[in-house]
Amino acid sequence: MTLEELIMDKKKRIKRKRRLTKDERKRQVRDWCTFYRRNWDIYAVERLKINLKMFQRLVIHLIGVSDIFYLMCSRGLSKTFMAALAAFIECLLYPNSHIVLTAATLKTAKKMVTDKMQDELCGRFSPVLNWMYENKLIEFHYRDEEIVVNFNMNDSWIRVLPAVEGSRGERATALIFEECRLLKKTIVDSVFVPMRSARVPAYRTKPEYENDKRLVERTKIVYLTSTRYKHEWFWTSWKSCVNNFFAQTKLVYNIFAGDILTSIYHNFKTEEDVEADKAQMSDIEARMELYNEPQGEIEGSFYTLQMFNANRIIKKAFVPPTTEEYIVKYSRGEFPWFREKKDNEIRALYVDFAFTDTVNENSTADNTVIGCMSGYPNENKTRFLRNCDYMETYSGSEKDESLLRIRELFFYYDVDVALIDLRNGGEDRWQDLSKSYFHEELGIQMSGLGIYDNDDIVNFFCDKKKADNLRSRTVDTNASKVVIPVIGTDERNNNYHLAMKSALQNHLIRFPVDEMTAKDDLIDKGVYQTMSANEKMRTLLGHVQLDIMIIDEAIKLQQVIKKGFVSLVVAGRNKRDRIVACEYANYFFHLKELEMIKQQQQQNWNIDDWQVWAKPM
Repeated sequence: MTLEELIMDKKKRIKRKRRLTKDERKRQVRDWCTFYRRNWDIYAVERLKINLKMFQRLVIHLIGVSDIFYLMCSRGLSKTFMAALAAFIECLLYPNSHIVLTAATLKTAKKMVTDKMQDELCGRFSPVLNWMYENKLIEFHYRDEEIVVNFNMNDSWIRVLPAVEGSRGERATALIFEECRLLKKTIVDSVFVPMRSARVPAYRTKPEYENDKRLVERTKIVYLTSTRYKHEWFWTSWKSCVNNFFAQTKLVYNIFAGDILTSIYHNFKTEEDVEADKAQMSDIEARMELYNEPQGEIEGSFYTLQMFNANRIIKKAFVPPTTEEYIVKYSRGEFPWFREKKDNEIRALYVDFAFTDTVNENSTADNTVIGCMSGYPNENKTRFLRNCDYMETYSGSEKDESLLRIRELFFYYDVDVALIDLRNGGEDRWQDLSKSYFHEELGIQMSGLGIYDNDDIVNFFCDKKKADNLRSRTVDTNASKVVIPVIGTDERNNNYHLAMKSALQNHLIRFPVDEMTAKDDLIDKGVYQTMSANEKMRTLLGHVQLDIMIIDEAIKLQQVIKKGFVSLVVAGRNKRDRIVACEYANYFFHLKELEMIKQQQQQNWNIDDWQVWAKPM
């Protein structure tokens, strides 16, 4: 028998498949629809022909079976793509679906639609969605205040809105909050949550189904975010979702968290990529951005993160010029080091010396801290406002570098007073500080530093005997009288701690915004991309150091009452050198505030009024 005959014989023996009846086809459609509605990930892979990583399949599946779903991931794990895909799947599987997807700004929303929905889903990733798009079954409409994606085959739509008051009025069968930590909780609760409205399928209009409450569909809410600080509202929302995941509730809660290791495992990034990213980040930024670790205070901390973040409003920290920048700009008649002083403004330098590079069991301070803080009266001259403009650190062994840097910052920042911790070995550096110094690169003769000439203030930081001793040992006879020696005692430290907490609670002290916010601002302005690695480091250094002071030090200090005074202790191998040094400068401005208030009271005193009251009756 020839090959052709064998093939023909085989064909004859194959039984012709029986055509399905109309009822059988309906049942098959119903079964497959039910199956895919319960397995969104399989629908995405098998029907939409989208290649998904295993964790993406898990996330898409969980969104499909959840009433409330929370996704908290580090950057680079395709959160926005998965949200866009989930929105498309719901619109396709559930006719007449109305989905509202919100982002912080319309610009962000537009980028989400163009990049993830139009270019990726309807472009490169899914041939099925691409065919629908080309045949106008899916259409994108870009408007002034919103973006609409219409599914013309079944009357579903997705509206992408900015998180603003003007977005009221929609009705949605599902809500998706993109990067929810950036959204205002008040807007989420008052504008978007009231949009929830159950989908009403066509069959629910039939008399036999319309009153069956078992068939009422629940609205879906999806939260997506990268991590940040524990005091922000997203953290409370996340914890609530986690708790409900383990509880027996009528609603179905699910969660998913992923970090950079997930990205490496699925080949989104290589280990080399991550190391390169880490090199451009501070330790704190890396913990949040890469490892998905929210930051916050320990239980019972003296300072809270919210205290500091409520006062982080300085968008641009002080950036000391390089020697080259100073020479070039000064030759042009420019003043590159900082802004001009306000009326009655005082600029303070604060220094806490370290003498070793390692932490021993009895000491937690291993950094020489040098910081800049300015202060000036408010309009009513009732309070002294303070700006923590800058901070940098050196290891204990970098004596010469730190001494030179004190000189340079004293000059660049136009310092009026310097608070320097001269306990223990700090006193040994007095001779070097009190000498005049010629800066060869700048070509400037810098005078030595002498003791501040206001004894009333000096005595709050150092006893008179010690101050007089340092005066007598000042090398430069024409030294600038700016140094307030800080010699801590239990009582003085108590005063520093309480004054700092009071300043935070009364919003008297301001700090630079966190590093991530500062970087995002530079990126939005198109500046960051053009900077060299060194320029990025210098521009963000003040923000980074203040991040470390707040997150790694201040909010991990616990209060202990010792001999009737507040003492702050650290847990484990944490440090406190930055926050303690910052407290010195703050306390100086606290004293200047008291001094200013006292002077005002004296000026407002009317001697004639006293004479009236003093007359004998």
